[in-house]
Amino acid sequence: MARAFVIRPFDVKTDSAGNRIDFEKVHRDLIAPALKACDIAGSTTGEIVEPGNIREDMFALIIEADVVICDFTVHNANVFYELGIRHALRKKRTVLIKGKTDGRRDALRRPYGSVRHVRCERTRERARFAH
Repeated sequence: MARAFVIRPFDVKTDSAGNRIDFEKVHRDLIAPALKACDIAGSTTGEIVEPGNIREDMFALIIEADVVICDFTVHNANVFYELGIRHALRKKRTVLIKGKTDGRRDALRRPYGSVRHVRCERTRERARFAH
């Protein structure tokens, strides 16, 4: 079975427009079902329960993953750090997803122009991939 690693913020974060986003819900309702539908196992560092250096475990998961899913809807230093590691060490099979924002401080608009990604939309009831 293919293995994924998910890079994303944890808990509830606020985007540049002041919208609160529950990233646990995004993972549960959008990312996890998509992985399951593709018969891909894996999750975040949140599932590492063994003692030791979490960074070593994280590096191994990022490098060894067949695919990385990265949600960069909000500016989050840990997300950008982990994504940078993946890009430096494995250039293929990284899927970027991004929720809608107001565009004022959109990470996609700077500094390098546009980045290919999959947009996702969230409502109070559910999250879904945008078409």
